[in-house]
Amino acid sequence: MHVPVGFMRAAAVLIPMAMVGCQTESAPGAGAAATVSDSAGTRIVENAGSGDEPIGTLEPVWRHGFAPGDHEFQTVFFGALRGDGSAVVGDLGSQQVVAVDPRGEGHTVLARRGQGPSDVAGLRAVVGAGGDRVWVEDDRNAKLLLYVGDSLATLVSTREIPEVSFGLMAEGVDQEGRLLMTTATFPSDFTEPWFMGSMVRFDPGTGLADTMGAFPLAARYDGGPWSPYSVRSVISAAGDGFVHGRTGQPEIIWQSGQGDVPRIARWNQEPTFPTDSLWTRFQTALREDLRRVNPQMGGELLQTFVNDQIAQYTVDPAAPLPLFGSLRGTSDGGVWIAEYTPGSSWPTRYRVLAPDGVWVGTIEFPGPFLLLSVRGDLVLGVETDELDVQGVAVYRHGFGG
Repeated sequence: MHVPVGFMRAAAVLIPMAMVGCQTESAPGAGAAATVSDSAGTRIVENAGSGDEPIGTLEPVWRHGFAPGDHEFQTVFFGALRGDGSAVVGDLGSQQVVAVDPRGEGHTVLARRGQGPSDVAGLRAVVGAGGDRVWVEDDRNAKLLLYVGDSLATLVSTREIPEVSFGLMAEGVDQEGRLLMTTATFPSDFTEPWFMGSMVRFDPGTGLADTMGAFPLAARYDGGPWSPYSVRSVISAAGDGFVHGRTGQPEIIWQSGQGDVPRIARWNQEPTFPTDSLWTRFQTALREDLRRVNPQMGGELLQTFVNDQIAQYTVDPAAPLPLFGSLRGTSDGGVWIAEYTPGSSWPTRYRVLAPDGVWVGTIEFPGPFLLLSVRGDLVLGVETDELDVQGVAVYRHGFGG
């Protein structure tokens, strides 16, 4: 059995590099002070603070999905900004790819659910490729679709390259137009203590893929209850390479396209621990979710099912909560780090690391915001209104690119 990373990304161990032969300097930055040292060619940035200083302002640019005539989204997980401020959005619920114009007023459905050449059936990624170019990955139909503007320009079948079509998922595009991809699944019965994922560059023109490096992706599961607050591995494309980390460790690692580690950023952050109220909230939310998605059940059968599901979880009050959530890299190598919000993947606050690994600070959205794409001073994400209607929104931030 292979487990898709999108549904379960387990904890990973990152081994800090030894600080040998280091030269130390201080680094200026918009956020808290940082100390910089060199360790065997890797730039180690020790940030004095945790990046919580507020920065800049947020200016709403457009919202789409909430007004009459807008596209009706179901479950958006993917999206990319284009050079003119428009966006291409992948709706996992409806299996549709939708382009929204630069004012957020009009929309065009680029692909619908299906098996045809221009259809999609298993959306796995939407990534910007510069200008008005966007790649869409459809793993069920084993293909990559390149849109230029609102037109399908290139279709690459990966059916004959199974390690790409089923084993890798797109995270970004490098300066030469190659897709930056990471391991998408892992076997549930692996015997090593940790399953190592791969960071790969894939050339859609030649069909060739080369491995840039590896990162700890999943810890072996030896049975027993799960924690609802598990530490996990997170990764994102950033610049011409990747950034990755473990949510229980205050450290982000950059991996370049040449396979080396140019820098590591660290910071100080006090751990927090589960409380009884958090555990109660988790159980309540799980009960509500299970009842909503299993309407055919009722009475004693539903209650037994819910109790059995809750019994698969346990909380260790001595185990710290994750320090942060997901990562979103930028084209210049910066990183947006989601605040950890127990029981939700929709934070309102993001901490920002500059490309050199120094804190920029924290920016707060008006409400829960699932960040999809950062391009220059624009950010694209998913919001919901008071009726739980889902839509996408673009904001302009005020602290530079």
